[in-house]
Amino acid sequence: MKLWLFIMFLFFILFLSNLFTSKEGLKIGKYDYLFPLLPEETWGQFTIQKFVDKYNAMGNDQLNAYTFTEDEKGSTLIKNALESEALYYAEHGRWPYNSYVTNYLESNPINLKVGDVTITKENIANYYPNRYVYMLLIAPKEALIEPLPESYQIFNGAALPKESFTTLSNSAI
Repeated sequence: MKLWLFIMFLFFILFLSNLFTSKEGLKIGKYDYLFPLLPEETWGQFTIQKFVDKYNAMGNDQLNAYTFTEDEKGSTLIKNALESEALYYAEHGRWPYNSYVTNYLESNPINLKVGDVTITKENIANYYPNRYVYMLLIAPKEALIEPLPESYQIFNGAALPKESFTTLSNSAI
């Protein structure tokens, strides 16, 4: 009898854990990844190696894990993305985007030429993290709006998001 109750309890726990996990293991709030990063928020060498391996395997410019923090591209990415975002990229081959940036990209098609690559809304997440996309495409427009939108205030550290819930799966970390 006790064994049966124990097994039922395990099934119940598994059922609950499945309810609160998104299908891809990622649930991102509307303004997640916009807030300014602190200078001490950096990536560990394990994360850098995993990120560089995936980035290079995707056919992008070749990065070197040993010089990553000194390289212009590497230091720019570290300044604009959390370590958890880099680990997500290493797992999925794209950066996680919040719904605010995703909705902007859906409503405002882009077609940027960067070297030999054409960046569109379909492939931008393969190259640039959420905060960087916001900084390049959205922030300059929102800086002209009065009163400043909540997203712009969050981006500059003047406000906290009313809702925020970043949850990355264990497989991404």
